[in-house]
Amino acid sequence: MIKFSVVGYKNTGKTTLCGDLAHLFTNKNYKVGYLKYAHCEIKLDDETDTHRVRQKGASTSIVTSPHGFEIISNNNLSEKIIDFTFDGYDILIIEGNKFSELPKILIYNDEDIPKLKNVIATVGRPLKNLPNFNNNEIEEIGEFILNYFK
Repeated sequence: MIKFSVVGYKNTGKTTLCGDLAHLFTNKNYKVGYLKYAHCEIKLDDETDTHRVRQKGASTSIVTSPHGFEIISNNNLSEKIIDFTFDGYDILIIEGNKFSELPKILIYNDEDIPKLKNVIATVGRPLKNLPNFNNNEIEEIGEFILNYFK
């Protein structure tokens, strides 16, 4: 599976790029998954049954319906859940998680960027000798990603 992360500061266009790439790859008949790493605590509405049970001690809960499911956990089950959930997918686009070991597309404007590992390209302002794209060059970014993982 092709697995990469789109990273950058808030309001730099990460979600837009992820959505545009998902659309591009889906139109090329790839099965695409999307995972977002949030910096804030994920909270369920205080009025839900699930929230009430979690308040009483359940450390992990799964809410499921015919339309999908959500998993909320106090434990770091992420790698196991990611592998299970996206088994059989061709491409997994991950938004965030800039300090992971994953290959990264960095959306970079004028901010100071901490030293990141495995940045393979930038979108926006050029950085070092890395390939650089404008945020509207979705087809080119997609081709770069597919070629990178060949």
